Amino acid sequence: MSFHLTPPPEREFPVGRLQQRKEQLVSEISGAPVAPAQHHPRRILVLAAAFVVAGVLTAAGYGGYRLAHPVAPVATIGCYETDSLDANTAVLASGTKDPVASCARQYASAFPGDRVPASFAACLLPSGSIGVFPSDTTGGTCESLGLAKAP
Repeated sequence: MSFHLTPPPEREFPVGRLQQRKEQLVSEISGAPVAPAQHHPRRILVLAAAFVVAGVLTAAGYGGYRLAHPVAPVATIGCYETDSLDANTAVLASGTKDPVASCARQYASAFPGDRVPASFAACLLPSGSIGVFPSDTTGGTCESLGLAKAP
């Protein structure tokens, strides 16, 4: 038994097949795709326009909601133990017309062991609430803390 190791006879490629094989080989070597990707600029523009319209409608809806449901201000008074924003604080409801008098009445029970100060200053906190601080006689407590005086 004899085995002949001869290559098979060459075959003719159909028209364009040789060129297609060359393109595939080159694309494999270079890492490029065989056929260039089809671009759809109209589709991209339509999608971009849809996202813009959706964003505008969402913003308009949120704005309308915020106008119909305004944010309620924080209704509290902060009574501070010392004239510092980092001091211990007792929080009271702001249902009273005079926050200084309310804090003066609550000071002894809120901070037991401390002597009740002679005077207090009501300042407007950055949150919009009122902060009542022990005050000296010069009345510059709010200014020294960088706060405005409460109306």
